[in-house]
Amino acid sequence: MRDVVVVGAGPGGSATAYFLARAGADVLLVDKAEFPRDKTCGDGLTPRALRVIDQMGVLPQVSRAGCPVEGYEVVAPNGRATAAPISSEHGALAVPRQKLDDILRRRALEGGAAFEQVNVVNVESTAESVRVQSEKGGIEARSVVIATGAATGLLTRSGILRRQPRVMLAARAYFEGLQTRPVFQLRFDHVPLPGYGWAFPIAAGGANVGVGFVPHKRRNYTAAAVFKRFAATLPTRAQQVGPLKGYPIRVDFLSAPTF
Repeated sequence: MRDVVVVGAGPGGSATAYFLARAGADVLLVDKAEFPRDKTCGDGLTPRALRVIDQMGVLPQVSRAGCPVEGYEVVAPNGRATAAPISSEHGALAVPRQKLDDILRRRALEGGAAFEQVNVVNVESTAESVRVQSEKGGIEARSVVIATGAATGLLTRSGILRRQPRVMLAARAYFEGLQTRPVFQLRFDHVPLPGYGWAFPIAAGGANVGVGFVPHKRRNYTAAAVFKRFAATLPTRAQQVGPLKGYPIRVDFLSAPTF
């Protein structure tokens, strides 16, 4: 029997597996994907996230994989902009999740956790243990951490999430041919409110560009349509590279049940 099974090898799951393993726990980290894999995200890492990555001992490696960010620029609905520096020891970064998640997963293994590529379909609790059921069979553990992020299927099937979460709709794509600056640009123009658009630098001339907004039954917007309108405000030399990808973003974590 394992001490802990962590389901989901994103940043939260891999960090949890690393720190538990370093503390002496027998940890199994599982994920349905083969790594490295892409993940729909804005790719921004805040100073708080970088402090944790530094504690994991991989900040230099993560820094080399991304682009440093020195501040924020916020554009209001009327087009007026304001800027502020990021005054933190660690600063901020923009790192594609395909690179970030694999670095953190590998670090969890270096810290003593084991990894298996399995698709977990259910979690069942008994008085003595927790059974993590996958397509390959069952795994017994004393505890389980469900770190599946915005994907709520396992939380629902396990009885933890008893109501549908509140979500934003989001979509992003990578662009080249931009005069990128080392800032997280957040724009509230050209997007339905409440919502925002973003452009985060990931390389010289390259950026993660996306939109996120709260859907409303009276407004029949799709994420693809909102993204198209927002992307039309980019310089004409900007070229989209790779497909547009979207996923709902949970916005109810502060009120969600925790066990």
